[in-house]
Amino acid sequence: ARLSLRGIGVSGLQGRAARPCAALEAVLLHSVRLDDRDLARMLALCPRLRVLGLCSCTGISRVVVMAVMGLTSLRSVTIVDCTCLIGVDFTVVSSLRSFRYSGGCFFYLPGDALFADIDIRFGVKTSRNVLICQKVFSE
Repeated sequence: ARLSLRGIGVSGLQGRAARPCAALEAVLLHSVRLDDRDLARMLALCPRLRVLGLCSCTGISRVVVMAVMGLTSLRSVTIVDCTCLIGVDFTVVSSLRSFRYSGGCFFYLPGDALFADIDIRFGVKTSRNVLICQKVFSE
């Protein structure tokens, strides 16, 4: 299953009513307003997530995937023009094969992932530090 949301606000995922959605394999958010906690909860509720797309989303300052989320199937991440974003961390997602990013914040990628596609675009005025694990380019 695929969830595509555009131009809405997402909130309240911290409550007891939020249930796991094992069938959901793709989450695509465009111009969606949500905070860090709701995004983290949304990801944690989708254990089979393979594709994550965030485009022009607001309210998110960090996208962090932790091991306890169990996102062992995540293959593709696209983050484009999320202007509030100050950090992205996918270091625990060794299943990642595609990472596409356009923006100006720092990010961490897994050193043991076998990338087939990496597309990174920075705006000159907004670029900050870029931290990519050395193992990504060492072999």
